[in-house]
Amino acid sequence: MRLLRHIWAIYAIIVFLGLAVFFLPVLYVTLKVSGSKAFTRGSAIVRFWAKCYLALFGMPWSAKGKHHFKRDQPYVIVSNHVSQLDILLCIVTLPIDFKFLSKKEATKIPVIGYCVKHLHLLVDRSRKDSRAESMKKMVHAIESGTSVLIYPEGTRNKGPQLIKNFYDGAFRLAVKTQQPLLPMTILDDWKRQNGHMFLQLSPGRMRVRFDAPIPTEGLTEADIPDLKSKVQAIMEGHLREVYGGQYGVGS
Repeated sequence: MRLLRHIWAIYAIIVFLGLAVFFLPVLYVTLKVSGSKAFTRGSAIVRFWAKCYLALFGMPWSAKGKHHFKRDQPYVIVSNHVSQLDILLCIVTLPIDFKFLSKKEATKIPVIGYCVKHLHLLVDRSRKDSRAESMKKMVHAIESGTSVLIYPEGTRNKGPQLIKNFYDGAFRLAVKTQQPLLPMTILDDWKRQNGHMFLQLSPGRMRVRFDAPIPTEGLTEADIPDLKSKVQAIMEGHLREVYGGQYGVGS
């Protein structure tokens, strides 16, 4: 099984590089010439690009709960995170345009840096005031009508716990902007690729569950602990149905 996963991972790397050679120039030119429509058009290209990746990786996807989204409503979207595949899955399943937080270092990469700069929010983590700056940028995005996606665990979860302790950032953003907090649970990412599967990839289904938005109108920072507990309970409930009490480390 591990040998097959290694072979599939090498195949996926070749596919990744092959599609990047085609899509990156298209995305770059689109962003250059689209003016005020650059974000919308660029997001559409990235979404199609991600769909091609998952299809060629042998990972059919599905999502329940898309009816919870309203087109004219910005959300603070929070998701669990165990694999780099999560980024692709978020891109293809979210029915609205949104922005990630991205490291400023990414802008130094030719072509890719330009695309990241125009599609996502940048943060310079080498600066002491980076958290405050990140919050300011996210607030501006939300107030401009654009949803923001945050992984509240802060980094990829390597298990065995289903959910790591959440940081406050996403919940503080929702309270500060008084906009709904929308839980997104990725169910099968651990089976496809995780922190214990070095250069391994397993094809198979990828499912997402969107839950009803949690209103934050009238809430204050004092309510953040309860918000975190509520979202964690929602995500853990969905994950327990798939994995039981914890992830199988090394599986």
